Amino acid sequence: MNSARIRKTARRALYAAAFAIEACAAAWIAAPLFADDPVEEFALRPETLRLEYRDGSFMKWLRPDDLSCRIPVPLSTISSNAVAAILSVEDADFREHGAVDWAAAARALWQNAASMRIVSGASTISMQTAAMLRKNGRHSLWGKFMQIARARRMEYLHSKDEILEAYLNNIPYGGKIEGIEAASRHYFGVSANDITQAEAAFLAGIPQRPNRYRPDRHPEAALARYRTACGLVERAGLVADPPDPRSPPPLRDFRTTPPFARERGARERAHPVRILEEAAKRAKAEGRAIPRSSLDIKLCEDVDSILRAACAKARGVRDAAAVVIDNATGEVVAYTGTLDFDSPLSGQVDAARAVRSAGSTLKPFFYAEAVSGGLIAGDTMLDDSPVRYRAYAPLNFSRKWSGRVPAREALSQSLNIPAVALVAELGEKRVLSALARFGLNTKLTADIGLSVAFGTGGHTLLDLAFAYSALATGKLRKPVWTIPAEAAAEPEEVVSGPVRAAVAEMLRSRKLPDGPRGTAWKTGTSNNLRDAWCIAYTPKWTVAVWFGNKNGERSESLVGAEIAAPAAGAIMSRVRGPDPVEGWNDCDLEETTICAESGLAPSARCKDLRRGKTPRGIPLRLCAESHEAAAKAAHARPLILAPKPVEYKIEPGEEAVRLRLESSEPETMFLADGIPASGVVPFTEGLHCVEAVSPARREKLFFSVAR
Repeated sequence: MNSARIRKTARRALYAAAFAIEACAAAWIAAPLFADDPVEEFALRPETLRLEYRDGSFMKWLRPDDLSCRIPVPLSTISSNAVAAILSVEDADFREHGAVDWAAAARALWQNAASMRIVSGASTISMQTAAMLRKNGRHSLWGKFMQIARARRMEYLHSKDEILEAYLNNIPYGGKIEGIEAASRHYFGVSANDITQAEAAFLAGIPQRPNRYRPDRHPEAALARYRTACGLVERAGLVADPPDPRSPPPLRDFRTTPPFARERGARERAHPVRILEEAAKRAKAEGRAIPRSSLDIKLCEDVDSILRAACAKARGVRDAAAVVIDNATGEVVAYTGTLDFDSPLSGQVDAARAVRSAGSTLKPFFYAEAVSGGLIAGDTMLDDSPVRYRAYAPLNFSRKWSGRVPAREALSQSLNIPAVALVAELGEKRVLSALARFGLNTKLTADIGLSVAFGTGGHTLLDLAFAYSALATGKLRKPVWTIPAEAAAEPEEVVSGPVRAAVAEMLRSRKLPDGPRGTAWKTGTSNNLRDAWCIAYTPKWTVAVWFGNKNGERSESLVGAEIAAPAAGAIMSRVRGPDPVEGWNDCDLEETTICAESGLAPSARCKDLRRGKTPRGIPLRLCAESHEAAAKAAHARPLILAPKPVEYKIEPGEEAVRLRLESSEPETMFLADGIPASGVVPFTEGLHCVEAVSPARREKLFFSVAR
């Protein structure tokens, strides 16, 4: 090869080398411009959200979908001990160099080459921060180059403190634990703002091999690493008083839940907690502040205690639920969904949202509908006497009759027969429409018949609470679970002021047991003593409680007036505080002249008149109509009072059931299975017919006898 060709080849090689060097330099300069910003990416990562009650107290942590425990905190709230220890172990000159520590890189290269193995690294905190998001391929030449490019971009866009904050908040500490705050809480039970120098050194050693040095899984390896970290801290000279490697800090008891993860009342309030979780996720996604729960935890705990105390005094009652509402806003300020969350039998079922037989708690809504139609007022006399609607003969809970009573007494004492009479007069369709306006089981149909008066269609405690809240304010609000509340349209009025005033006047005619004066309240007891209810309200608050067993087991203690009313009274006293007086809007009631006998608007036939309260602006029906209604009621009264159209059981050892024949009219003759009879008659097993004949009418009744 001649000299000219050699020179030409050398020039080409020189040009190629220069081009390669220029290309590498250009790539080195331009790479950060096209690299991702790890700090920005970290800011977008899902984090563990702190859910709080309305006073800011802790409720529970909400982990992201990847179940990681990551609690970002500002650098200013991280202990200087922790910062100094991390820097000493990972990058003592972090604040002195750029994205790459060239002196450390040269030293590591020399040490590794001399030892023929990797004995030290040169990754800066900026490079480690960049590597945490791109773990695949980070040990390759290209991976290391891009790691440096991302680190350089961070150094260009962010301050050292911003980079260090991102690093400390995302550094791995084993398993799903990420960040200094989560690690200090998990391993030592304290915040990163409160850790000691020894604890800081312990934590500083874990990230090198997080799963290998976890003290809860590998205590011996973690202890050995702690001693190494103490030496590095002392050598770096960033700490005036380095920790003693011979005195490791005490770790928390890993057999128990860490204090920061202990949920406060979240199990009893599982339903509102789930709603808050969804609201928190939406707020985080939209860049809004995480809302707080509307629940007052101190009130919730007081409510829990009251319910538990009531269950402890009762026999065979294991569960209870309660709802407390701020009527003005619809905020649910206290909520207990269950008391037996740990029960293997439906323990986690939310009893406040379970559909149960509501008993007599629906009666105020029937009375409200009757008041709105001018059928009754508080002084209107209703008939509480035996009555039959075809084969249906309703009975009062006491199995007694009161005769003619004022409407307020009939409602406050929860008499069944007057309520059924109102439902019959209003008609099932109108009654169901009225219930639907109050948000009460809109799926019911008229096929349910008169039994709707006893709540047999099924309702939830939460729905009942808001229905009664509407009786207080006139507006049916939707439950508000968060503060601030998510935007909602202003509810329309479902019941007028005069009607509300009339019903409230009836419901507060008796004092709520253990409750403050001036409280309107109503109890309910389901058939066969399976559910006990009480809903109490004032213009500002509504309190609803339920007692029962989720498996439907009956108990003699499950009577609304005996177990639920005192509990509701105690809760209302707690809610209303030391000054329990609340004003009712009685100006919607006006004094007018009414018939002294019927309590209705007087007609020409009425001789005795008196003053009584009626809802303003609602014309009360004339007394003549009441005479006609009374005549219809009298005609509906059964002639046969006993026996009843039911199945009777023969006692063991007996041959028959002995039943007394009773009539509601004098001079009545009885036929038992076609044979004249009177007094007490024996009936053997089978189907029987009793016929009664009075001077005015005759009536047949069928019943069965079985063993």
